[in-house]
Formats: sequence, C-alpha cells, structure tokens
Amino acid sequence: DDDMHEPSYRVAARFFVSGLPIALVDGAKLTVTALTVMQIGHAASSATPLAAATLGVLTFNVAGNMILTAPLSAMDTIAPQNFGAGNAVGVGLTALRAVIPAPAFL
Repeated sequence: DDDMHEPSYRVAARFFVSGLPIALVDGAKLTVTALTVMQIGHAASSATPLAAATLGVLTFNVAGNMILTAPLSAMDTIAPQNFGAGNAVGVGLTALRAVIPAPAFL
C-alpha cells in the first residue's frame, strides 16, 4: 500500500536503473557494428569495401535481426498476461512458440 504513495521521482529512478543494463547492451551492439564499418573504411583503399560492408550490415539488420526477434518481441505482450493470470504453463508455451520458430527465419 505504501508503493501507491511513493514519489514519482523515485519510481522514475527505479525505471531508469532497471532499464540501464538493456540500454548498455544495445549501445554496445551498435558500437561494435559502427567500429567494424569504420575500421573497414579506414583500411580500404577505395570506397567499394566500405559500401559492401555497409550493405552487409544493413541486410543483416533488416533480414537477420528484425525477422529473428519478431517472434520474441511478440512474446513480450503475451507472456506477462499469462504470468499475471497465474498460468505458468501458458508462459512456457508462449516461450516455446517464440523460441522454436525464430531460428527458422534465418
């Protein structure tokens, strides 16, 4: 009952702290890709390898990451509903239905 009267700045701080690891991981993933493309551009003698690397990264991000993570992102809306309803079997089935077909898109 005391959580209902918690100041909004404390709630915002908790949300920020709980989301920080996700933001750091996503930032690191983007940084690795950017550093790889920059290194290729720096080492290449012409623009062709840089263009090829950029198109490869774009293709992977669209065809690989997005299609692979779509079933897992859909699970984010269904699994909490099952969890809130106390349906542990539903949570497991939702996870299986998202994880098993995801590699099929690769």
